Amino acid sequence: MTRVSARIRCLFLLIAAVALLTGRNRSLGSPLPSSPQSYMARDPVADIFFLDSSRGWISKGYERTVLLRTDDGGESWRVINRDVGLSRLFFVDPNLGWGFRGVPSESEEVKIELVSTQDGGYSWRPLATIATAPGPVITDLFFLDERHGWFIGTQDYGRSLVFATNDGGSSVQEVPELSGRDYSTYGIFGDQASGHIWIVGEETIVHSGDRGLTWQSQFVRDSLPSRGAQIDLQAGLILPDGHGWTVGIRSGGIILSTEDYGRHWRVAFRDSEAHSFRSVSFWDEQHGCVVGGSSLLLCTSDRGVRWTPRLVLPRSSGERMNLNDVGDFNKLVTPGPRRWWVLGDVGFLFQTDDGGDTWVPADLPK
Repeated sequence: MTRVSARIRCLFLLIAAVALLTGRNRSLGSPLPSSPQSYMARDPVADIFFLDSSRGWISKGYERTVLLRTDDGGESWRVINRDVGLSRLFFVDPNLGWGFRGVPSESEEVKIELVSTQDGGYSWRPLATIATAPGPVITDLFFLDERHGWFIGTQDYGRSLVFATNDGGSSVQEVPELSGRDYSTYGIFGDQASGHIWIVGEETIVHSGDRGLTWQSQFVRDSLPSRGAQIDLQAGLILPDGHGWTVGIRSGGIILSTEDYGRHWRVAFRDSEAHSFRSVSFWDEQHGCVVGGSSLLLCTSDRGVRWTPRLVLPRSSGERMNLNDVGDFNKLVTPGPRRWWVLGDVGFLFQTDDGGDTWVPADLPK
């Protein structure tokens, strides 16, 4: 069940990339219905990314693609590009960033293309083709600096897929020691200052402490629940001092924590009623929250020692009569203590200005 649902979410990202680019639906062998409008938001958001407390970007649109930027913490957004149609974003400074987009060909294949910007998102240039669909699905990316980056996803039969670049994306190579393994890879995160990187997935935590030169498994079953369902980890983050968290699914939501760059992981929180955890975000070293497959917003104010649940996330977009059309929440962004955003996996973006107590659909330029 977990692998199938994750595959559907991955395919939505790919379909969104093609839709953003072409303004029409393209069949990619997805289990989603032929009309994405029946599942997707009318003006779907593909991704939101914040570099710091002030500067952020949003990629959105279906028939009309839009890339937005803010330099005041989301107080205001402006349109900076109407053509690029990105499904994932990552920036290392206010000017240099990367993204994925789907490029349809005359055949039924769609190229998943890596593109980059050097002017903060106003213009983009194509780099390398990461994959071709139908086929592998690319789900996440991470850059340590202007040259070194990684791209992860899933191959057929749920096998892992990891690519790397050492030249800012001009060329991309598959990482043989990490690809083709018998597990799906879902998330990648790291600490740019120390050079530590983590890839997580099905019963998987893989770590590099030397900027991606070598990789070791950190998933040790002896220190984790030993019975029942497997642990599927979706995302995570690490603070500069080695404290970190990775979140996922094990018969409900689960949070693992570390205090030593992942040499030891322990269960920090479990809740069978939470369904799943999909994203974690901290706005300082003490305060952060987790979201996933329910209306639960789980927050800490003491660096993860205690987690407080609040059933406050919206389940209805207000666009249709269906009272539960939002889907799972696959990304939480908390640039500061009050104004946050949460993104549903069918393109609905909600905003709070009071630290998560109330949420409304994000009011964004068309």
